[in-house]
Amino acid sequence: MPSVPQHSHHHDSVHCPHYLTPSSVSANSLSLTTSAHRRRSASSPLEPQPPMLSTSWEPLDITDGTPVMLPEEGPHAGKGVIARMAAIGHHITGAEEAVTARPVLADEASRLHIPLGAAVLAIARSYATAQRPVETADIVIPAERWALVYQIPVGN
Repeated sequence: MPSVPQHSHHHDSVHCPHYLTPSSVSANSLSLTTSAHRRRSASSPLEPQPPMLSTSWEPLDITDGTPVMLPEEGPHAGKGVIARMAAIGHHITGAEEAVTARPVLADEASRLHIPLGAAVLAIARSYATAQRPVETADIVIPAERWALVYQIPVGN
């Protein structure tokens, strides 16, 4: 089984106890003691400019040997993390994102086909059940190509 990837970011962040910061979101934020399945994607290789990069991790202690272990294969291929986790009895109760802007890293610039120094939006996303995180992802989006739009429900 693959080991938990070591992960670092080249920027400063502020640690907030119940919000994940980009430097804290990685396989380590899954509170794993063993290992995680890592998936890395950029979009279709046929696209001249991939829209984003996404690297995500899911804990093998809940996905190993299940039909959702490999997110792009099997009966749940291509379904989102909420549907895939529900299929194995883990009901996601929340998601959290930390969004920052920073200069693109060299590897990212090459994969996204953008110049070094270009601004990117770095999104650290985590999905959790009531008991634990079940998926975490680092997403990199060229800032010049996208605007992030959020809808925030307001209670009565």
